[in-house]
Amino acid sequence: MKKYLLLSFALIFSLLGFAQKGDRVTSERRAEQIVKRLSDSIDLTKEQKKQLETSFSTFHEKMEVLRKEKNKAAMKEVRSAQDVEVKRILASEEKYTKYLAMKKNAQKKGKEKIREKRQKKSKGNQGENSWSEKRLEKLSDSLNLTSSQKDSMRVIMKEKQELRENFSQKENKKEEDKEDYKQKMQMLEQRTKLLLGDEKYKQLEELRKKEVVNTVKQRRGNTNK
Repeated sequence: MKKYLLLSFALIFSLLGFAQKGDRVTSERRAEQIVKRLSDSIDLTKEQKKQLETSFSTFHEKMEVLRKEKNKAAMKEVRSAQDVEVKRILASEEKYTKYLAMKKNAQKKGKEKIREKRQKKSKGNQGENSWSEKRLEKLSDSLNLTSSQKDSMRVIMKEKQELRENFSQKENKKEEDKEDYKQKMQMLEQRTKLLLGDEKYKQLEELRKKEVVNTVKQRRGNTNK
């Protein structure tokens, strides 16, 4: 989710080479890099460069705050206002058209990067399936599942995994998408409950709670290192 939120405003910058991987770049430094890239394709005066650096620096700072707040509506408004500001500074329809073309090209590269990451993730599914099988074995031992229950649980777990992946890969999720995902997950959970029966389902819930607690402890431990 966080990657999706970042993409909406980072495309123009990171994909034009404005920030190097792993670097923590200040808003001022990032703005300088943006303007440098723009000036390679667009003839800018010293005054325009100065104004653009100030504008992009302020833009980046605003977007950082809004990203943390997850305020998508405000982010959209700031992006639109930034384009208007750039157009005013460039004071040329030709220069502004070139700027928009560079922006569009950056967005295209951004989508290509996302596709590449998804493909890598898809290739890693074999390892993830192996993890799911280990988890199923653990559940089977803990809940004393029959062979039939174990096979049915495998199917349900696979359907849940595919549902999560498909939902996470959706861009511009709408409320109906979220509601559909929620309902399908609830249906799968209901199938699990019917399959296991009340007693074993309660045991499953307890196991899940323990897993959550252990995961939180592990993350806190890693953070404190």
